[in-house]
Amino acid sequence: MHSQLGNQIFSPRILALHVELQENLIVSLTKNMQKREFIKYIAIIIIILVIVFLSQQPYFRGYGKDIYGKVDSWVRTNVYSKVSGEVEKRGEAIKEEVNKEKNAVAQNIWDKIKNYLASVFSKSTGAQVQ
Repeated sequence: MHSQLGNQIFSPRILALHVELQENLIVSLTKNMQKREFIKYIAIIIIILVIVFLSQQPYFRGYGKDIYGKVDSWVRTNVYSKVSGEVEKRGEAIKEEVNKEKNAVAQNIWDKIKNYLASVFSKSTGAQVQ
């Protein structure tokens, strides 16, 4: 039995080899991409460590302040301006949720303390406390 692709006829063995080659190619490309990303992240970490080390050296302090000022202004104009509006929108909802959780935790703690003290009192006096 042969399969036809376009004007060409292929045997099942050739098709199986073709599929296997494609799968191997995809796997090797994926591994290469993972290696490249790993190398990229290692390079970024090394660059950050070098910057941190050099920023501690007296000779490079002026450069560090200049770079920090540039990065700070870039973050304020490009990142903070985009995020601040969303934070303000959701800030009130987050505060309410935090307060609800805080009150729930306080109530839970109070209930546990109350139950503990009631059990200690009932053991010492023999009276049932509700």
